[in-house]
Amino acid sequence: MVHMIMIVLHATAAVLCFIFGALTLLPYISHHSRLTLSTFYAGTLIAMVVFLAGAILAHVGQLEALQRGIFSGLFVLSLYMLFRGTQARTVLCVQHVDWWTIYIDHIGFTLISLFEGFIIVSGIDLGAPGWLTAIVAVLGVVVGSRVLHGLQTPARQLHAKS
Repeated sequence: MVHMIMIVLHATAAVLCFIFGALTLLPYISHHSRLTLSTFYAGTLIAMVVFLAGAILAHVGQLEALQRGIFSGLFVLSLYMLFRGTQARTVLCVQHVDWWTIYIDHIGFTLISLFEGFIIVSGIDLGAPGWLTAIVAVLGVVVGSRVLHGLQTPARQLHAKS
């Protein structure tokens, strides 16, 4: 029961984190609104990591060695996502030269990682073939990277002034 509660809380935090992170990329919101969204983003990112740890710890005794390794890797990835999310928030607060491009690099990594998690977990839960899940995951990275690259170029002039 504790495991299921942790999974639900982890998934909820991840979805909210994705939404708040994506909203910070809207080009015409005020700096104050972007900072507020960034605070919610950071909070839900932290919650996602904590609930992931809780979910893993709640059933670690039932996992086989390979599964423990996979979940350990996912936890390490979540810590790196937390690092990159923190870097994004710092860049947003400081806004030094070329801050927008650096911000998108950091927050983009976390958003693509979150999206990949949604795809992979959905594929597993739906019983999709591994090859299909892998193809959709790779397409997610490619499309996500293209979208983020598109945000960097035209918005650079807009955000260089703010």
